[in-house]
Amino acid sequence: MKPHSVKLGPVVSIAGVRVPVHRALRPILCAECGATIEDGEVFTRWPLPGAAHLYAMPKGECCAPFDFAADELNKSPLLRALLAEKPAAKNPRHELSEETRIAFQARLGPVLARTKKR
Repeated sequence: MKPHSVKLGPVVSIAGVRVPVHRALRPILCAECGATIEDGEVFTRWPLPGAAHLYAMPKGECCAPFDFAADELNKSPLLRALLAEKPAAKNPRHELSEETRIAFQARLGPVLARTKKR
């Protein structure tokens, strides 16, 4: 089963509490307002009421705004790389040379002709 999120590190919430920050790997619902936290968005997890050690309630930035701790961000190059904006990936289009096209036809032509006869 695919995990719901990956832990990135701690952040400081607006209330001054350090909470773990996660990146969503699939759409998740915010525990407070019910808004969807989309794939790739960053969110925090808060403890369940009565179980302070169990951080299970996801909250998006709309309900639990936070700031990344500057010292944590500067210490970890991995955390900086994960939070950096990624450029949109282009699907490269490969053009075949005429020589390659002739080689493909020579190799696959007889096989394709046989399958068309059936």
